[in-house]
Amino acid sequence: MPNKKVFFAIQPSGLKDSPEIIALVKKLKVGADRKALDINWTPDLNWHFTLSFLGEIDEVRMPELSLVLQTVAKRFTCFNLPLKGLGAFPSEASGRVLWVGAPAKAGLVNLQSGLEAELVARGFSVDERGYRPHLSLGRLRNPKNVKDLLSPFVRNKFGEFSVEEILLMESIQARFFPVYKILDRAPLQPVVSE
Repeated sequence: MPNKKVFFAIQPSGLKDSPEIIALVKKLKVGADRKALDINWTPDLNWHFTLSFLGEIDEVRMPELSLVLQTVAKRFTCFNLPLKGLGAFPSEASGRVLWVGAPAKAGLVNLQSGLEAELVARGFSVDERGYRPHLSLGRLRNPKNVKDLLSPFVRNKFGEFSVEEILLMESIQARFFPVYKILDRAPLQPVVSE
């Protein structure tokens, strides 16, 4: 059986229809055009926050990943995720990927670490570099200094969104951008008010 390039992610509800994010991307596009930056902008259908990237996994292990998904979703409740700040990987001085960030709030951090603990317990390898929550907005064809492009928005807030489910996704390489296919999803537990 062939391998699949897979990852776990969240897609906060309402994100692609958010006036704040739409306005931000529009302003960044205008700024990038003025500076003649060659950027492939991420389609809004691809917007997500990766929780854990697994890479190439043998298809026979997919049922095991679905079990991880269901198990973890039963342990964690829905939460709100504020978006704040912009940045670039690997750095603003040599940007390849433009991103909008999310603060390391307890709901997100606990979900991500709980997911990776479950993956490790089942023999999957996880990224050891530390978690940096971000949503990729665009990729530059060649590294460029993007500090001037991002600086007006670095401390801005871009709304708050509800996270209600975890997704198991496959990344399929296409012409300009990967296509992300949802393989499985599991709802987080509702928040019980006292």
